[in-house]
Amino acid sequence: MKSFKKLLQESQKEYSYRLKTVVSLDDKRLEIMERFLRRYDLLDFGTPVVVDAKHDVLEFRDLDNAVVSYIDFTVAVPMSAYILQQELRAVLEVPEKFLVVRADNEPVEVEGNRNAILRDLEQIAKKKGLTQKASLLSTDREYLPAEQPKVTDIYGDKYNKKFLNTLAQVAASRKVQTFETSSDNNDVAKIMAASRQPKQDMADFNNEYDTPKPVYKPKTPVEEPVPNGYLAPDSNLDDDIKNYFQLNKDSKGKTVVQQISSKPVRKAAKGAKK
Repeated sequence: MKSFKKLLQESQKEYSYRLKTVVSLDDKRLEIMERFLRRYDLLDFGTPVVVDAKHDVLEFRDLDNAVVSYIDFTVAVPMSAYILQQELRAVLEVPEKFLVVRADNEPVEVEGNRNAILRDLEQIAKKKGLTQKASLLSTDREYLPAEQPKVTDIYGDKYNKKFLNTLAQVAASRKVQTFETSSDNNDVAKIMAASRQPKQDMADFNNEYDTPKPVYKPKTPVEEPVPNGYLAPDSNLDDDIKNYFQLNKDSKGKTVVQQISSKPVRKAAKGAKK
């Protein structure tokens, strides 16, 4: 049986944020930030990443020739991004217009990432000499591979099979709790034997059909119905990881697909696959 501490750790939620600033994130400022964020139960503190200011026109548009840096961090206490921004601005002693904090999947952050990636796609196409745009409209019966979602099998038979297999693993790992009594009139063994369920007929009457069926014993490997990397803290699907693409035509008129995936702000849970 799992301990209370283990259950508490598994039920802990994580909240990811991104701090973006035009001031230098030196070792002294990083130490101040890390020490301050410990009050909100800091779980993960990343390393600074420097980007071109042209890639972040939505944040520091009024600052010319600015060098933008960002750092991702994760805490266990849910907080307003604006409150974190004001508190971090105060402890770092920087002007308000020089620092912003965004929560993961915040619309402004998603739009900023989209603009930056589309700008990169334009640069890649120019380097390859692909100056003519291609149309998304076509007579093809299927969508392009770049248009497919990052996560698949979030419903239907495949999802249901993985879900039932996961539930079977949870049931198999759960131990039956028995309690001894001090009274001689209450024999625990006799009570358990009397309350035992009748033996079930586990014969598969639909063996010839490939459909979701009851799972009495988990089959390895046990996969999560939806990878944790595609789920928000509240277990809903979101756009933390997203595909962006651009279509161009080469000299022969053939459509060329340029594709880039956005970098996630939120990290996958420990032991979980993206």
